[in-house]
Amino acid sequence: MLLLLIPAVMLTILGAAVLVRSSQDVDFGGMFTGIILLSIGLLLGSFTIANIYLFMSGCLAVYGIYWILEKRGVFDMMFQRV
Repeated sequence: MLLLLIPAVMLTILGAAVLVRSSQDVDFGGMFTGIILLSIGLLLGSFTIANIYLFMSGCLAVYGIYWILEKRGVFDMMFQRV
């Protein structure tokens, strides 16, 4: 069970990094990939012993990323292009 924790943490960190990096360039494909990686990491982490802590830190990371994107005005740009 603990062996799942290492790839879960790595995927969560990688997903958050991809999401933040692609948000700087307003690359929606990269944002989607980052969200998928983040979700897989959180799902994988939910099967481990430390599932509560990983889930809470993942939710905090997702909220932090949302806050960064909102401050940059990415959501406003998304809805203007439609």
